This record gives sequence, C-alpha cells and structure tokens, in this order.
Amino acid sequence: MKQPNLRLRVMRYMLVQSLAWVCLIGVPGLVDVGAAPPTDANTQAISTKKQTADTYVLQAHWKETADLRHARTNHAAVLLPNGKVLVIGGITPESQGGPFLASAELFDPTANGGRGGWSEAGGLHEGRAEHTATLLPNGKVLVVGGRTLGKEVIGTQSCELFDPTANRGKGEWLTTAPLKKSRYGHTTTLLPDGKVIIVGGFDDSGPVREVELYDSLAHNGYGVSQLVAEMNAPFGSHASVSLPNGMILIVGAEGYEGTCVHQAELFTAAANQGKGAWTVVSEYLDLCLPTATPLLNGKVVMSGVSVFDLEKKAELTREVPSAWLFDPMVKTANFKKAWTQISPAKIARQHHTATLLKNGQVLLVGGQEFMTKNGDDRYPRVISRAEIYNPEGNDAWSPTASMKAARVHHTATLLADGRVLVVGGHSGDPVGVVILASAELYDPTGK
Repeated sequence: MKQPNLRLRVMRYMLVQSLAWVCLIGVPGLVDVGAAPPTDANTQAISTKKQTADTYVLQAHWKETADLRHARTNHAAVLLPNGKVLVIGGITPESQGGPFLASAELFDPTANGGRGGWSEAGGLHEGRAEHTATLLPNGKVLVVGGRTLGKEVIGTQSCELFDPTANRGKGEWLTTAPLKKSRYGHTTTLLPDGKVIIVGGFDDSGPVREVELYDSLAHNGYGVSQLVAEMNAPFGSHASVSLPNGMILIVGAEGYEGTCVHQAELFTAAANQGKGAWTVVSEYLDLCLPTATPLLNGKVVMSGVSVFDLEKKAELTREVPSAWLFDPMVKTANFKKAWTQISPAKIARQHHTATLLKNGQVLLVGGQEFMTKNGDDRYPRVISRAEIYNPEGNDAWSPTASMKAARVHHTATLLADGRVLVVGGHSGDPVGVVILASAELYDPTGK
C-alpha cells in the first residue's frame, strides 16, 4: 500500500538539517488560539467537567519553575532514584554554544520552597540531540546515540553512562561501549533482566530495521552492544512500551521520506536463544507519530494522528486525531481482537508527550498540529493546550489547563510527588524558531 507523505518531519528537518535558525530566546512563540489566558503572572488554572459513572470536577494548575541554564529542544530527561530529574543534551542556539549541547542539568523539585531549581550535572563527551536516556537498575543512566555534528549533521554510535552518586553527588559521565550502528530517533526500553533493547531510528540514509541489545554491566561496566533479530519493517520516530508480559510493543513509525508506517510489532527477547523475535501484530494501524502509555490495567493507550483512510484506501487531505487501545492479555492468532479504536483526542497533535499520572489518567501535553492557509499552504503550529485521558470514562478525553508556553520536542517527567515537570522544547514557526529555556510544573490536584 502506498503511504502518504504529509511532511511529518518538517520541524526536525528545519532544526537539524538546516542550521540557520532565527532563535530569539525569551520572545514568546506562536501560541495556538485555543490556549487559555493566564489567571495570574505565574499560574494558569482551569476547571473542567467530565461525565463518567459519576460527575467529577478536575482542577489543575501549571506553575512556572526556574529556567534551565541552557535553552534546549530535542533533548532527553529521566527521573533519578533520588527524586531529581536529569536533563541531557539537545539543540540550542549557536549563540549559546550550539547547535548540539553536551551539557546536562539536574532539577531538584524540593529546592526554593517546592518551586524547584537547576544545577549543572557535568558534560557529555559528545554533544547530541534526538538521543535516548534510560535509567538502569543500578541507578546509572544510559544515553544512547542521537544526532551530532561532524563535517555535517550525522547520527552517532556513541553511548555514555551517567553516575549520579559520583563526584559528591554532582555526577560523572563515563564513556561506554558504542552501538553497532549509528542512529537517532530510535527508542530504548529496559528489559526485565536489566538489559536495554535499542530499536530502529534513522541513519544518514533513512529509517533502519536493525535492533541492538545493550548490556551495560558486561566487560567490567564498559558494556557491550550486540545485534539481535531485525524488525520486519524499518521504523523511526516510533513509540515503544514495555508490556506486563515482558514483551516490547512498537507502534506508529515513520518510514522513508516521512511516510507513515501502519504496522505494529511485538518483540520477544527470550526467543531464538536470546536473539529475540518480532511478530507483526497489526498491518493496518491507523496511527502515526503517537505516544504509547501503559495504563494501570495493563492495557496501552496510544494517541497520534491519522493520515490515511484505511477503509477507503485513500489519503486524507489533512491529519486528524487518532487513538487506540492495545490489550496484551488477549490471546489470539491474528491479534485483531487485541486492538480497539477509541474516541480520539481533541487535537491532531504530533511530537507531543504523554505521562501516566498517579491517579491512572494520562496527560497529553503540547506538540504541533498542521494548519491550512489559503487552501493548500500547510504549516505547523506549536500547541500549548493539554488534554487528560480517563480510562474509566466513556468520552475519554477532556481539556485541562494550558501551559504558559506552546512547546514541541519538549520532555515531560512524572515527579515522585505526582506533579509533572515539562522542560524546554521550541515554539514559533518555520520562519522564527524559539528554543525555550523555560520549564513548567503541572499539578493535577490543583493545590
């Protein structure tokens, strides 16, 4: 089936292929018209009602926290065992040492009376963006791949380890074994045995199907990566989630020239004497560039966009929101009964984040949607609006408070106290990109 090319990669190419940005730090970006006005200088609040078995009122607040020391987008973030958040690498304006950052920062949510604060966390040996960061069972953080700058913008094979306990708690960066294949826009997922599965992504010629298994403890902690079973199709910019049965679900990939891959696959690590095996669990999944979030009931909710009418086998004239549920407990030969299409989110958003809250709901934040001007002229608009998915509700998606800043390619991290830290990203439009140093805290309790 021919897949549509709807410029799903516009924002990434704009940032990392052409490095001639207009970066005006501190200047407000293009905020979507539906954003709620702030109730005061630092806080936005909204109350929304939702019909379920009972009617309840959801009150939430966004509060600005301290700014990053370095504005950044396309970075990575991970929650450490001590409750702090490690933010790593990314793209920053050339005026601040960009394009690719080697710096890392630590966010302490308890600093400044709960408002939070940032401190330096050393520097990577190689600046990078579109990489991944995975917390290992020993408390260290594995940073894998990404884009970097040689003679031109390229993918990298390098990996690094961050030890948060070293250097009197300031942390230390260590080089570790490289990948077998350079890649960016990939995913890394922790397996039950402590190893990390590295899936897909892009190299300098397009999406890749190669998969690697990384053992950070091998060779006296230097680590080793080995190639395992390849996927059935090349995947990049996909979503990856670990299931309760130990398998890994991969969905919503981007193929060649920005096309959408409608295939979903499951990885079984123990198969084929540790080489693993891939099983196609859907060939016609109407979902592109989604987030995939494991729910407390064991299911996975996915939210992205649809670019193709699978029934009519025709390209859509514009992206529309699309959402699905996958139930890994359904035992069936063709997996069709494991998939349920649900009511979509209100906005056809891409490159957003989804965070499982402690109450079992899912917070969708930011991203971009494509708008149409003068009929055919399409352009991306960065979003400040947020939505809540309630797995217990009939009409599952509800609006919640909008962020102060519209942002895309940001990170969102659930803190130990139940708040969500949203960091960096960029705003603006293709003419004037604004890379953000700001960070915001979402409190679902409204306190």
